[in-house]
Amino acid sequence: MWFPARIHSHYSLLQSTLKPKQIAEICKELGYATAGLTDFASVSGAVKFVQACEDNDIKPILGCEIPLISSDNATITLLCKNKEGWTKLLEIVSTCNNAENFKKHPAINITELFDIIDDNFICIDGYVGSALFNEMIEDDRCIYTCSEYDIAGQCLKRKYVEFAIIHISKFREKFGDDYYLEINRIDSDSFVASKLISNCIIQISNDIGFKNIVAGANICYGKMADSKDHRVLLCSKMKTTLNKVAKDLEKENNFKYVRYFRSNQYFIPDQSSTDIYQKQYLDKVDEINKKCENYTILSAPLLPQVKTDNKSQIEELKELCRIGWTNILKPSGKVKNPEDVAVYKDRILQELEVIEDADLSGYFLIVADYVNEFRNRGVLVGCGRGSAAGCLISYLIGITLIDPIEYNLLFSRFYNKSRSYEKHISFDELNYLEKFK
Repeated sequence: MWFPARIHSHYSLLQSTLKPKQIAEICKELGYATAGLTDFASVSGAVKFVQACEDNDIKPILGCEIPLISSDNATITLLCKNKEGWTKLLEIVSTCNNAENFKKHPAINITELFDIIDDNFICIDGYVGSALFNEMIEDDRCIYTCSEYDIAGQCLKRKYVEFAIIHISKFREKFGDDYYLEINRIDSDSFVASKLISNCIIQISNDIGFKNIVAGANICYGKMADSKDHRVLLCSKMKTTLNKVAKDLEKENNFKYVRYFRSNQYFIPDQSSTDIYQKQYLDKVDEINKKCENYTILSAPLLPQVKTDNKSQIEELKELCRIGWTNILKPSGKVKNPEDVAVYKDRILQELEVIEDADLSGYFLIVADYVNEFRNRGVLVGCGRGSAAGCLISYLIGITLIDPIEYNLLFSRFYNKSRSYEKHISFDELNYLEKFK
């Protein structure tokens, strides 16, 4: 019934040691059929995570831990119920990275977030560091560093119940039955804040009749032994060493990492570890699983379509090559004799065949359009980069300024038929273009 819904990968910069492939392999090893990826303000690991999950027969649930613009750097976690939710999540993460929102890290105003949110999301709140958590806490340093349960209660606001109810009501109005509060018992023995907040959430929820409480776990590494590597990673984040970390945890907001040095429980737990939770809290996790469709974000590459005048993109590319032959090759004297004509012609036909088979004509047209526009405006543009200089078509249409025939450069170093054109990537994965530059 239970599955790890809030896993952070190494795409949560300097916060996790987990790679997407490791997540899927460990979850399969532990017998989980579902896993959720919720990196901090990032969806960069989503494609590799989905690929790894599909390879291991695991249902991937995509989400993100969204930082809210506030003095406390609070977050909420969003899970996508379907592909429409995924598309909206991309918009949310992009908004978090807008110049006006990006301070020390990406973030979004709650009003702006609610304007984008629709009914394709599940929201998880209540965990340590969440928006609800910060509504209840008077002194962050107190709650994070406190080691005594009785004393930890002094870190709460005097009217924390009232503030919590107002907050819960606001989010329930937006998310309805898709709003859940997380309790965490797994690290509560060594981190008092988890135990205190979990108990407070249960008490408040009982008082107002709120039933959507889920058994949770904050996951930053794969296995218990990896806690040491995770601490070294955090030291890098804090720009300190393990020998000096005790002192540096007192600086600025570093105290929020205290829990990771006190506890080694932030790994993917086995299913027996959830026996500490009551059944209804486990059932709610299963409920989330059932609400999330088994969709995929993988597809063949989808490049923008270039508008051409009553001709296909490949015909437009061929026409530009003819123009390049006339304006570049002929004036240079490189195609004066039949032997040279044959060499250049064979090379162009070879490259056109590969490009057409890979359906990359539009890409070449797009790059040629902006590169030539830059040059026309007097912008400095490099003569060629890496293996891209091995493409004669790029030279003919103005993308590069190097004749690969003259310098014996190979087109196959740039692109060749043996590459997997059907390799599945995210339809929004713009990094796909990088390998052709």
